[in-house]
Amino acid sequence: MSPVLRAANGNKLLAKVSLSIPTDGRDILDISLSRTRFAAGEFVLDEDRVLFVEKGITSSMVLTRDGAALGVGIIGSEGAVGLAGVSNGVYGFQVRALTAVDAFQINAQALSLACSRSKELEMLLKDYSQAVLSDSLLTLLCHYHHDLRERLPRWLLVAADRLGSNRLPLTQEILAETMGVTQGAISMVLEALRSKGLVEGTRKEIIILNRRRLRSSACRCYSALDREKKYVVNCRTF
Repeated sequence: MSPVLRAANGNKLLAKVSLSIPTDGRDILDISLSRTRFAAGEFVLDEDRVLFVEKGITSSMVLTRDGAALGVGIIGSEGAVGLAGVSNGVYGFQVRALTAVDAFQINAQALSLACSRSKELEMLLKDYSQAVLSDSLLTLLCHYHHDLRERLPRWLLVAADRLGSNRLPLTQEILAETMGVTQGAISMVLEALRSKGLVEGTRKEIIILNRRRLRSSACRCYSALDREKKYVVNCRTF
């Protein structure tokens, strides 16, 4: 079997990792990386491992002041889950699989060892973690300042970007928990979007029909996230 880093894979950050470290560092990762899978709804974060998402999407979750979980960021095949410990971050999240998720997993200590042998890899992961934190803070502010009628279109657009598809295999239950609202509230906003011809679907799937018009219904935070994404993509770290 070909080593993971030298074989084709669907994680963009892992592909960057393979280019940023010397041969001996790649060997450490090749030995340590393995595949894993999670069902939709599972909590996936483990402080002893890092996950590079290959297929599907996950959501970083924090607890609000009233004790409810709230999704503050979506991670798909562009990134990784659990890097805070590796990159000496000072923040922590729970992370939930929003859809079925396939991922590459690696022991956090093995990744830290690879970082000790490559400053470029260490900076790559630190900068990525900082970008995730910035995204999360923006999403948290959005939750407190914008109505669900604006937040849900933004969230659907971000999820589609991360998943690479306008067909989102999401239940309304998971969506409501991630957005920090009731299923009834989600249902009402989705029905309004359906009546405008922007989305369609069932309780287990949402399909975006018109991205341009859906974007016009979203709060301005989506444009801010889009600018952030373009900046990060154009820099050397992501």
